Amino acid sequence: MALTTVSIAKSAHYLNLPIEQREAFSMSDVKTIYHNKLLLDRFFDVFGIDHDKHKNNPKVKELYHFGTIAA
Repeated sequence: MALTTVSIAKSAHYLNLPIEQREAFSMSDVKTIYHNKLLLDRFFDVFGIDHDKHKNNPKVKELYHFGTIAA
């Protein structure tokens, strides 16, 4: 079951990137990115911030990757 989970996460998050943009795959990084995304989306909802205006902001994308391992 664990190997299936890693394979699904890898295909959903990693394999859709062009080959030259792929870095080392880390399941921990994938979990951190999706946790940060969930948390930021929750903050946007609670504080009434327009999602569309902020999601394309490079700083928000930087916050999604906060805490990931630098490879």
